[in-house]
Amino acid sequence: MQKSDLIGVWKLQSFAIQSPDGEEIYPYGKNAKGYLIYTPEGYLSVHIMSSKRPTGGEYQFKKGSNEEKIEAAENYGGYVGTYQLKEDLIIHLAELSGFTRLIGSPERKHVSLSSDQLTISYTDTSSEKTLHGKLIWNKVKT
Repeated sequence: MQKSDLIGVWKLQSFAIQSPDGEEIYPYGKNAKGYLIYTPEGYLSVHIMSSKRPTGGEYQFKKGSNEEKIEAAENYGGYVGTYQLKEDLIIHLAELSGFTRLIGSPERKHVSLSSDQLTISYTDTSSEKTLHGKLIWNKVKT
């Protein structure tokens, strides 16, 4: 795979995590929404949210109730930073993120491309159980 294959905007099709016992986990629900952007200069931006996350209204994060803040944090994730591609391995290095453990910590993921569909898979060993994640993205036509 070439870096030029990644450049552009990608829309999330699915995001699932598989637990050691084979259970499928959908961190943002089965119908999560998201976008991933790779630039030619080596920057990336990824944002994913639950399709059930409330929109509109008067909600302001700093003035919201604790329950509203928890719901907002649990239903949205994203980061920006840089990336490097090495054959079928992509390394994301978050500079800004709601997930503080990602900041400054290289995340190694496997990538594959089939037509206009990008699959990113990874293994997460940060908890007691080893989890395997897979995100499928579709290229946005401009």
